[in-house]
Amino acid sequence: MTVREPLDDLTFSQFVAEAATRLVIIDFYADWCGPCRMISPHIEKLSEKYPQVVFIKVNVETCRQTSSEFGINAMPTFVLLYKGREVDRMMGANVELLETKIIQQLKESLVATPDERIFLKKFVEYSQRMQIYENEISQALARSLIPYDKLMEESRMNGKANKFELVKLLLNWFKTDFFVWTDVPKCELCGQNAEKSEEVQGDPTQEEQEWGACRVEVYKCQKCNTNVRFPRYNDPVKLLETRCGRCGEWANCFTLCSRAIGLETRYG
Repeated sequence: MTVREPLDDLTFSQFVAEAATRLVIIDFYADWCGPCRMISPHIEKLSEKYPQVVFIKVNVETCRQTSSEFGINAMPTFVLLYKGREVDRMMGANVELLETKIIQQLKESLVATPDERIFLKKFVEYSQRMQIYENEISQALARSLIPYDKLMEESRMNGKANKFELVKLLLNWFKTDFFVWTDVPKCELCGQNAEKSEEVQGDPTQEEQEWGACRVEVYKCQKCNTNVRFPRYNDPVKLLETRCGRCGEWANCFTLCSRAIGLETRYG
C-alpha cells in the first residue's frame, strides 16, 4: 500500500478517519532530518509488506498542529494508532524495532474485544445448540407425533406444497393440539393449579438433570397441600413427552418439530 502524505492538518485527520479500524503508523519527519531520509525507503517496503496497515508520513513543518497535538519533539518519531487511539510510539530510525511493534499490534488487534467475545460466545452456544435439532433419532420421534401427511396436504397451493402455509399449519397444530402453555403446573393428585405465591426453588434430581433441567420450581397445592414439582427441561426430546412449559420450552420443542419436517429453522 502506498504511504500517504497529507498536505495539511485537515487532510491528516481525514486520512486517520478513513483508516477506521485499521492499524495506522504515523511517521513524523522533517526534510532536514538525516535519519528521516535514511529510513524513508524502508517505510515504503513496510507498507508493501503490510498492506493491511495504513502508513502516513507527516511533515512537522507543514502539519504543525498535528505535530503539537502528538507532542513531537524529535524526528523521526513513529506513532501507532488503532481505532483512532495511540497504542504505541518510538523515536529513532530503528526499522527492526518498528516492524516488531507493527507485528505486535497486528496480533493484539486480532484479539476479540469484550463485546465481541460476548457475541462470539453466544454465537458458538447457539451453533452448538442447533446440533441437537439435527439428530436423526430426535427428528424421527418428533415426526411420529406430527400429523405430517395432513399438514402437507392442507398446505398445498396450486398442487404444490407451500412452506409458508406449512409453517402456519404446524404452528396452529402445535399451539392448539400438542403443547400446553404452563404458567403454574397442575397438581398430579387433584388436578388443581398450585398457587403461584407458594413457589419455591428445588434441586433437580439426577434424572431431571439428564434431561437438561438446571432448576426446578416447586409449588404448593392449596387444595391437597402437596408439593408440585415443575422441572424446567431443556431437552426437546423430553419436551415431546411432557408437552408443557413456557417460552423456553415452547421454542425449544417447536424448533425440533420444525426441523423434523424439513423447515429451515433457527433457535434464539
